[in-house]
Amino acid sequence: MDSRHHSKLFKRIKAKLLEKLRGMRGGIASRVKSAIFEIFGESQLPRIDFQSSPAEINSWKSDQRVKDAYRKLFDVFSEDRTYVQVILERVWKSKKRISNMHIAWGVAIAQLFLNPDVKGIMISENLLKKQIKINFRKLQQKRPLRPEEGELDAEETSEEESEEEEEEGKSPKRRKTSRGHVPSSGRAPSPGLVSPPLTSPSRLLPEFFDNEGEGRQRARESSTRRSTTFRRRRR
Repeated sequence: MDSRHHSKLFKRIKAKLLEKLRGMRGGIASRVKSAIFEIFGESQLPRIDFQSSPAEINSWKSDQRVKDAYRKLFDVFSEDRTYVQVILERVWKSKKRISNMHIAWGVAIAQLFLNPDVKGIMISENLLKKQIKINFRKLQQKRPLRPEEGELDAEETSEEESEEEEEEGKSPKRRKTSRGHVPSSGRAPSPGLVSPPLTSPSRLLPEFFDNEGEGRQRARESSTRRSTTFRRRRR
């Protein structure tokens, strides 16, 4: 899947889910943060009051235990499951499968909340969108979700350049360039029962972190209904 196709796919999915995510964002963010504290425990991660002063929040962010928790997000917690996997399981424990967009979203909240380079603990919508886009792209390309150095800053540049190219594409003289695009794997990911790795190519998420999630299930149900209707008409 090339970068233009990926961008269109992301925009279609984002447009459908954005309104829903906005309504749920506060609740999900709180659940992700609560799960983080539950999984790590106070011995590994000191708690922070969300009404704390900026000085207290800055002190918390610079605490070595917070930095260690951020670094451990994609390390193994137990039974070959990473910390972030267990966190997502706690947040969406009622779901048998979790879509790529929900995985990208939940992981983004955990990353930005603990990231020592991100000031504060209240995550801005703009920053969250960028991290979700990075994670979603990695999931589609079946790449590890472990953060790469400078990727968030690079995404800011890439996003700005993509917007410039979109504007130029509307004019008669469209500039032909791949500047700002992210290299792709060259083909679309094949469907499977597991999502891409959270740490390395050999470490996959459990089966219920499905590549297509609820969308594929609805497609199967729709196909079954059409087949049933066709058989009835033939009778």
